[in-house]
Amino acid sequence: MQGLKVEQDDLFFYGSLDGLVPEDDPFRRLDALLDFSWLRRETRHLYGSTGRPSIDPVVIAKLLLIAYLQGITSERELMRQVQVNLSFRRFLHYRLSEALPDHSCLTRSRQRLGETTIRRIFEHVLQLCLDAGLIGGELQTVDSTFVQANASLASLRPRLVEVEAQRFARQLFRLNPGPEDDHDEDEGASGSGTRRRGGLRRNDVYMSKTDPDAGIDRRGGGKSRLGYLVHYVVDRSR
Repeated sequence: MQGLKVEQDDLFFYGSLDGLVPEDDPFRRLDALLDFSWLRRETRHLYGSTGRPSIDPVVIAKLLLIAYLQGITSERELMRQVQVNLSFRRFLHYRLSEALPDHSCLTRSRQRLGETTIRRIFEHVLQLCLDAGLIGGELQTVDSTFVQANASLASLRPRLVEVEAQRFARQLFRLNPGPEDDHDEDEGASGSGTRRRGGLRRNDVYMSKTDPDAGIDRRGGGKSRLGYLVHYVVDRSR
């Protein structure tokens, strides 16, 4: 007899994420390997003693790790993926019925933690992977690719302050050279973007109002696009 799947929501749900995520899931191994408890101690001074409790800094660290491992560059997209991915939810220890943090919490948390703490998190994770034998350190393969930004060329605006300051400094040293000054007229000509008058590239002159971190790139003589150069390093584990 032909079956018919009837759409019906359960009034109650019995079960756990642990039973829904496969045993060989890579984030299971990471969850068992990583101990981020030190992060709460190291960042306690960044939080006040009163007010509403913040998002656990361990959750923020794990979200950043998911984004790095999955190549997700957008915080909005990251939270959309966590919303539907059972493996990610289990890794963060968020129940199915538990509301996830808003994407804006990531921005505020990164500003609160700072670059030094983010770098220490990365170093800590890397050292744990080395100790567990996940990284061999014998052979590394490096590659890069262009990732198009979610911004159009119409969003470009002049970098007025930076450009004028750079132009003034170059003119000042050109007209008043010192005994040890040795300036290359072609400075800034390398990298993406076409060289402009004064040695400035298009990325030196323009920035995207939508995505200030994106750069202008034209590969293989094609059309100019806004995006990023993403570099990947793959290590052969033991």
